[in-house]
Amino acid sequence: MTKQVIIFFSLLCGLISLLVESSESSEMTDKLFESTKYTEAHAVLGMVIHVEPRIVPNIKLLDKDENELYLSTFYGKKLLALHFWATWCAPCLTELPTMSMLKSKIKSDEFTIIPISVDRGSPEKIKSFYTKENIDHLEIFLDQQMVAARSLRINGIPATILIDKDGFEIARVIGDRNWSDPNVIKLIQGLVE
Repeated sequence: MTKQVIIFFSLLCGLISLLVESSESSEMTDKLFESTKYTEAHAVLGMVIHVEPRIVPNIKLLDKDENELYLSTFYGKKLLALHFWATWCAPCLTELPTMSMLKSKIKSDEFTIIPISVDRGSPEKIKSFYTKENIDHLEIFLDQQMVAARSLRINGIPATILIDKDGFEIARVIGDRNWSDPNVIKLIQGLVE
């Protein structure tokens, strides 16, 4: 019985490794894996890079005027960063200005940050926070009932999902980070060139 179990698990491991080796990953995922080998950005971001891109549902968002729009509106850019945050989240308040600084440094139209507030109620407190912190490189998006967050399996904030041009999730960053770190800027710039 023990030999059969060992043989079974050996075959299973071999099959899994063949599947992993033969699975297709997106060009952006390959580029992300390659770039993190040689930079400190991976250590700074501590991101989870997916071996295979994951399907992202076409979530519904509200803009600052509470008009509905869908995530697919943004598809076609080389890289989207969906960032979930809230004004009641202390780490989020420190992190969001660094995302604005990142966007100001990346001049490419191929990169978009979509900061999605999970605050309930009027977007006025978000607008006030943007004004107070001079956040002028980011738009305001809302997920007041956390429907989008739940459908993307966001279990805590802040959280950022990186999405490729075809609308697939290629990586995820959980927790607050300094997005204005020079290594992060270099990583993102390399991905969108």
